[in-house]
Amino acid sequence: MATPSMASGFRKYSSKFNLFFEPAITWDSKNEGLVFRQISDSKTTLAWHISMLITVDLLGLGSSVYVLSDQYFRNHGNLTDSLMIWFFAICDFYAFTLHFLVSFYGKEAVNGWNEMKKWSVKFRNPDYTEELPYPDITISSKLDIILTCVIRFYGALPFMLTFSSMVMSFDNYYFIVQSISSTLGLNCFSTWILHSFRFGTLLINTLTFAYTSTFIGSKYYTRFQEFGTLTAICLGMLVCAIANFVTVKGFNVLPGPIYVVFPAISASILVFMNSIMPYGNGVYKEIFEEVRLFRGA
Repeated sequence: MATPSMASGFRKYSSKFNLFFEPAITWDSKNEGLVFRQISDSKTTLAWHISMLITVDLLGLGSSVYVLSDQYFRNHGNLTDSLMIWFFAICDFYAFTLHFLVSFYGKEAVNGWNEMKKWSVKFRNPDYTEELPYPDITISSKLDIILTCVIRFYGALPFMLTFSSMVMSFDNYYFIVQSISSTLGLNCFSTWILHSFRFGTLLINTLTFAYTSTFIGSKYYTRFQEFGTLTAICLGMLVCAIANFVTVKGFNVLPGPIYVVFPAISASILVFMNSIMPYGNGVYKEIFEEVRLFRGA
């Protein structure tokens, strides 16, 4: 279960996932609430939508469909390649669903979430004003050091996954680059340019996934779960299961470093799931109690 100190640590160090893009839904630390940014409001948000559209919606899903159909119709490839291709295809679909939900339902979700937070505070404090009190969390020096190390390591995970994908060549983009290079007969320099685009695409994907997941550590965000969040959890569980399956099936077949990458992905998703799932029963009890008090009033 996510402790208050861990949630505070995620909020405190979430800026480490900032690069050049800013998601449409961000956390306002001053007002302790969520903020939805329109494309016209921020250039960084526009850049985020463009990067997600190109790297995830088009290149990500498109490369997965192309590689899978190519292997199916040409009837070539081995089990290890197929498993890894399916794994990254599901990861891209996971990111696509997040982008879709944020783009089409983000504003309504943020407004509803902020209103639910106000009602929650009002039920707990009859003398409620416009201020939204949020308890300050004091963190000891030792715990602060531990949180710093955990968040910094997690902040480095996208770069580790990106470089491992580049070195081990087990992402979908690698097969696309190889197919284009062999079909067009490109030289080494042209192939290197394609791999540079591949590196940027992988980095954007992993950073976006890591940044989105930091909201899960927020206290209020986890208490009021929308349908889209539950859908993302189910997809995350599927990604986790397939990651473990790929690790087991690839034993003594794949290179050694891959055995570290896939369990790392599984562990990360399990951390997010563990920070959300225990709140499920609490959400039900709180809503039931608030409805009972509301009817009694």
